[in-house]
Amino acid sequence: MAVNKYFDPNTNEQLYKVYVNMRSRKIPTLRVQKRRKGISSKAEALRVEKKYLKEVAQEIAHREGTSSIWRVVIKRWAQEVESGYFSNITEKTVRDTCSLLNNWTADWLEIPCEELNRGHGKDLIRRAFDKGLKRSSVQKIKSAVNQVFNFGIEEGIIKGVSVSPVSGVQLLKKKEDTMKEILSLDECQKLLSEAKSRKHPWYHIWALALNTGCRSGELYALRKESIDFDLGLIRVTNSWDFQGDKLVPTKKSYWRNVPISSDLKDLLEEILSENYDDTFLLPRFREWQKGQQAQILREFCGVIGIPSVRFHTLRACFATHLLSAGVDPTVVRLIGGWKDIKSFQIYIRLSGISERGATEHLQFLTSNKSKNCKGKVLDFKSISGDGV
Repeated sequence: MAVNKYFDPNTNEQLYKVYVNMRSRKIPTLRVQKRRKGISSKAEALRVEKKYLKEVAQEIAHREGTSSIWRVVIKRWAQEVESGYFSNITEKTVRDTCSLLNNWTADWLEIPCEELNRGHGKDLIRRAFDKGLKRSSVQKIKSAVNQVFNFGIEEGIIKGVSVSPVSGVQLLKKKEDTMKEILSLDECQKLLSEAKSRKHPWYHIWALALNTGCRSGELYALRKESIDFDLGLIRVTNSWDFQGDKLVPTKKSYWRNVPISSDLKDLLEEILSENYDDTFLLPRFREWQKGQQAQILREFCGVIGIPSVRFHTLRACFATHLLSAGVDPTVVRLIGGWKDIKSFQIYIRLSGISERGATEHLQFLTSNKSKNCKGKVLDFKSISGDGV
């Protein structure tokens, strides 16, 4: 709080200005300020200061008595999760969710939650689509807002409202279903043969990805002790949190076994002979740590003339080609660690195993069409009775 005098060069007068600033003791991020200048006397300036002090104090009290601001609710949610409130949410998920909300709802952060309404929610969704986000990414933002806002309501941090600002806000219709990127068997073989012949530093990583179906973080976390040649298995027990730079459980905390085929055995022995690291199986490339694995793969695919695919597509190739070779879908799911059957359905569609051979029952281009009709050719006109 301050009353200061200053000289106005336009009027050649000595004037006074008032500045009042007050922070909440309950909500550290809540601050209310008032300013006024052009006051002709010190006595009047002091009266204005007294009035502003009262108004600011009332505003602080009002806002402390209502809902917390959005920034505080996000912080409280993160604290509760980290203390064990939600046992199924990982530390990485907490970081990602807070980052997502602080980024996409930045203009909400200082607003009391009771003032956030459906209009704010619609504007958020519209802005996300305008920025070119895919429907799945916008849905992720919406889900994050709902989760944290509903937590605030349930805990009594948010008062006076019963639903999230994005609750019921419709997303754009799904775009036309398109086939996911995938490499054919020949293209997978070309990728590895070219990478090996050119001594590409990522050859062992790509080869292991295609032969195990491991995710990027799981490959990075694979330790030499995970290889059991006696049992013929790789134990996939951990993933790598690149943001936290540490070992974490696998996705959904689901450990699994990957069988070691004869080709994979030769590959593992070759990797072990390189002795990249004392503990971990694969090299610790800086580009990998910085999340540039997809860029490196896409660039190499372009150089050798095969479709440019992202790193995660190698996992899709693993599943699709195993299914195409006749391996039972349940077994493929176990090896790859897909707990959600819905997300696994895409690989079944890509492999075509559900449809394969079905049209062999059709014999429209074959002579003696009546074989399946006990020697008679079906006459649809006579069946319908009315020629229709």
